Amino acid sequence: MAIYSAVLKREPSNRDALLGAAAVAMRGGAHEQASSYYAQVLRRNPRDAAAHAGLMALRNDADPIAEESQIKDLLIHTPADANLHFTLGNSYAEQGRWSEAQQSYFEAYRL
Repeated sequence: MAIYSAVLKREPSNRDALLGAAAVAMRGGAHEQASSYYAQVLRRNPRDAAAHAGLMALRNDADPIAEESQIKDLLIHTPADANLHFTLGNSYAEQGRWSEAQQSYFEAYRL
């Protein structure tokens, strides 16, 4: 986390540092902090697919059908985003739609 903090002190809106800090916070269980970092990225670019995927991964109580729809809407604008395909795979897996999940995971890997 120290490297991201150092970069963010110099460049508070650095997308890569914000996403990295969010990922570290998420892994450490600091979900509110991770959400805050993702929100900062989205304020600069409301269509940032990686930030949307990160926020969706934080939501445990999300409606899987609504989440699937949101991911597909984002994929219309950024069809080559591996994060979104991976997140879609997770959504399918949560619904028990294994073949569709596998296909999404393979597409994420390919990208």
